[in-house]
Formats: sequence, structure tokens, C-alpha cells
Amino acid sequence: MATAHEPPHPLAERLVALVEPHGELLDLGTGGGRNLRFLAATHDAVGVDDDGDRARGVEAALRAEGLSVEVHAASYTQLPLGRARFAGVLSTHALLHGTRSKVRLAIAEVARVLKHGAPFFLTLASVGDERYGEGTMIEMDVFAPSSGEEEGVPHLYVDAAGVPELLGPQFTVESQRQVDVDALVGRWAHGQGAAPSGRRHWLVQARRR
Repeated sequence: MATAHEPPHPLAERLVALVEPHGELLDLGTGGGRNLRFLAATHDAVGVDDDGDRARGVEAALRAEGLSVEVHAASYTQLPLGRARFAGVLSTHALLHGTRSKVRLAIAEVARVLKHGAPFFLTLASVGDERYGEGTMIEMDVFAPSSGEEEGVPHLYVDAAGVPELLGPQFTVESQRQVDVDALVGRWAHGQGAAPSGRRHWLVQARRR
């Protein structure tokens, strides 16, 4: 689980600053709970993770800290949440994984649960990432590592033009910036003790049409 000293992703900080405190936020791909903890400190916040044990563990840990949160165990392509419920959605690292069609389905689900005009902040893997082209090619720009913790898991990589193409037609991309992930958020995102990795992500700020 995330510990209190672990910082939120910069996109989490931007989302909290943008959305009024009465607005409900969704953290898609909660992971260890780092970002959900930050969102729930100022807003009503809900998490979703596709690992059931992890979802239950994060919910219990954050509630023990006095935060009123719910974390659903669900596929990102079938969210157990109502239409137009959220004033903002955050997804860091979750939408790096999957085929293009699966990521599109997850984005369509975000569009379904997000209010019109509301922000969607997310990360996507860049074709400039050093892992691009490694492992087994599943389809164009989708590769599954042949070893390591994510062995066999498809990873989708996109170029600059591919970001708005992936998010359309439900979203307008307001900004996208390619960043060195380890320099931006530290090496917690990919495990401790790892060498500098040359991992590149797009930091995307979009808005529901």
C-alpha cells in the first residue's frame, strides 16, 4: 500500500486544484492508493482497480486513516458506476496496458461516467519510451514484455498524433506533454532499485465533450 510520504502524481495535484471541492472525483487504476488518498483529502473520491485483493486492501487502509472512500474491483472497460456521475477523472499508468481496442473501451467508459465539460487527466505510453518494440508484438504499437513483472501484458504506445486520435470523439485534448517518468515522479512508479529507465509517458489533460 502507499505510505503517507509518497507524493501524488502531478496530474492528481492539477485535478484537485481545478475541480471545486463539492465535485466527486474518480481514480481509475488506483494501484497502491497514492493518488486516491490525495484526492480524498479534499473531495469525495472513488477508486477502481482491476485487482480485487488490491482494491479491498487500499479501501481498508484508507478508511483506517479516516478517509471516506470506496474502491471498486472491476474491469476498466465495465465500470460499475452511473452515467455522468463524476466532476473529474484521473488515470495514471492504468491505460498504458492493453490492446488499442481495450484502451478505447476504457476511455469510452470514462466518457460515460464523466459529466459533460469535465476534465480527464491521464497518462499514456509514448513511442519514445525505451521499451517500445521490445517483447512480442501483439498489433501495431502494442508489445508484451517477454520477462519481468509485466511479462505477457500488452502495452500500448502512441505518438503525438495518436493521443487525440485515441481520445476522440468523446474528448478534446487541451494539453499533452511527453515527460521522462522517473525524473517527474520518482522511481516508485516502476519499482525501487531500478536503474534510470528512459521511460516516456504523455501527460494528457482532456475535457469531456
